[in-house]
Amino acid sequence: MRMRRKMEFVALATLLVIYSFTAFPKPFSTSESVCKPPSALQKGWFDAASWSSFEKYIRVCPVRRGKRPAELFIVSVWADLYYADQAARSTTVSMPNPMLIDGTGHQVGTLPVNFPTDPPDELQINFREWSGALPRIIDLCVRSPTASGDQALPTLVYRKKSGRFERDSSHSQSHLQESCHGQ
Repeated sequence: MRMRRKMEFVALATLLVIYSFTAFPKPFSTSESVCKPPSALQKGWFDAASWSSFEKYIRVCPVRRGKRPAELFIVSVWADLYYADQAARSTTVSMPNPMLIDGTGHQVGTLPVNFPTDPPDELQINFREWSGALPRIIDLCVRSPTASGDQALPTLVYRKKSGRFERDSSHSQSHLQESCHGQ
């Protein structure tokens, strides 16, 4: 009897571990060692007119699954770097929305808020349902130390027909809030 309970406990613990990895994927992490200033080729990915005043703060982050070559990149203005270079009392400026660029250099979507930060908030991204080296679903969560707290944003889903990541309202708000608060 005691052995059976022990086996049931081990089975339950195993299922919980498996569930935690599938239900709440590990958030995408950024660093200066992974996200780099754009190369000459990558500078052709974005409109110079709207991005030019932020050129030295633009970073390109490859999205990889394991050791595969990246088939998706996030191009964004790193707000924390920008504001660190400004006068102490500088005003908040409007920055271009981060872009999702595929491996061929085509824009396949945008993120609704700045990435990785829009001080004091931070955008947490979870990629899931991969097809090769390309995620099919992107969950977004704004982590905020303010009174409003963390906020789940609509999921982005890759639509083969349009070749773009688009907002998807079919994912339940409770799942979004759970994934946002579950990390």
